[in-house]
Amino acid sequence: VTAVYQQFIKAFENKDVQQVASMIYNREREIAQAFFFVPGKPNSYDQGWEKLENEAKAITGIHLVKNYQLRYLGDGKVVALLQPEGQDRDFPAIEAETAEKYFYYALYLYRPWPGSALQVIR
Repeated sequence: VTAVYQQFIKAFENKDVQQVASMIYNREREIAQAFFFVPGKPNSYDQGWEKLENEAKAITGIHLVKNYQLRYLGDGKVVALLQPEGQDRDFPAIEAETAEKYFYYALYLYRPWPGSALQVIR
């Protein structure tokens, strides 16, 4: 799990939007389907990848928080690294910062079939 998180962080550090996009593509596609996004309509996902690229450029630092905990969710079928205590309890363990703010990236992972690699799930 930490290896996938580190791969995500490294991709952002390197401004490798293609790598980040490939890691979260299925999640973003499922979200677009769930919300019935229609290309060309307001609030669609037309500029989603452009937004991701701008986000990557704006990030000045990204890292795993110091104190995190591996959590099993969804009857043990989903795993995530979450903060265990304090005001950020249950927040994701990836913290990023830009010139204006701090924010968190949530990665929930699952294994689609036994023996397969972990993948990001929505």
